[in-house]
Amino acid sequence: MRAALRALVEADGRYSVVAEARTAGEVVVLDQTRSPSLILLDLLLPTAVDGLDAVRLLADRGGRPVVVLSAHEAHCDAAYAAGAAGFVVQGDDADALLTEISAAMSRPPLSP
Repeated sequence: MRAALRALVEADGRYSVVAEARTAGEVVVLDQTRSPSLILLDLLLPTAVDGLDAVRLLADRGGRPVVVLSAHEAHCDAAYAAGAAGFVVQGDDADALLTEISAAMSRPPLSP
């Protein structure tokens, strides 16, 4: 799925992927080492760090919007409550994802 997301985001031409992670814990580390402009996080990545906990931690740090992907629409409210700037249900069309990314990027930066 990461390869398909990378291809989709980069084909749009407005964004580039600077890193990929296999776990939510790796996302937290990459946020510090790569300083991305936006984080696209699959809420159900296999990890010791819960996806919602990762969203909370990233939001508490401030600065970068986090757009959450989930296979379950029921996670939407919890993702926003944790600090997500956007939410997309896996399986939605490509335009929905790109719209969420664009909207998240146009909001003012988060402050811790």
